[in-house]
Amino acid sequence: MKKRFSRFMTLTACCMTFPILFLSSCENLFNGAELKSKIENSVAYANSPSYTISVEQPKNRGIIKSPAGGTVSKKVGDIFSINFEPLIDWEFVRWKIIDSATKTEIPNGEYLELTSIDESETECTLVNAPPESIKLCLSPVLSERPQIISYTPLYISGGTNKDTTIQVIFDYDMDAESYTTRQPKGSKF
Repeated sequence: MKKRFSRFMTLTACCMTFPILFLSSCENLFNGAELKSKIENSVAYANSPSYTISVEQPKNRGIIKSPAGGTVSKKVGDIFSINFEPLIDWEFVRWKIIDSATKTEIPNGEYLELTSIDESETECTLVNAPPESIKLCLSPVLSERPQIISYTPLYISGGTNKDTTIQVIFDYDMDAESYTTRQPKGSKF
């Protein structure tokens, strides 16, 4: 009799323990709606169309570091990095979003949203699906750096007077607001 009672208790304990363990380990038992929503969103994303976005490579002005190959295929909501490194004679100004078919500029945020439009390395998000007729393209806007043609005073090993006029001639006229002067540390002028 003791043996039967012992088996009965063991069987009862196992039968009670299994459902308790099952219910306590199943995290999604009580939030099935959330799980269903996640599955539906994943299926919708997987079935949504991809869009090809290109990055224009200006000839002899710099290198596109990312996306590799200059094109990327993304879906609405996807985020990707863009990075352009200008050559030494060129200065990066900003990114421009264009329709490569018509060469018209598209405002930031209409289809693509750039985190920092004036940074050569930034994040880009495809925020809206463009019509099939629009071919999205990112293009770096660059400015050619001025080249110094001549300057005075010329180098003298003994140095020059502090009051000597400094003149720099560039390859094109400069806007006075486009450059700054810096005072060396410790100087008093």
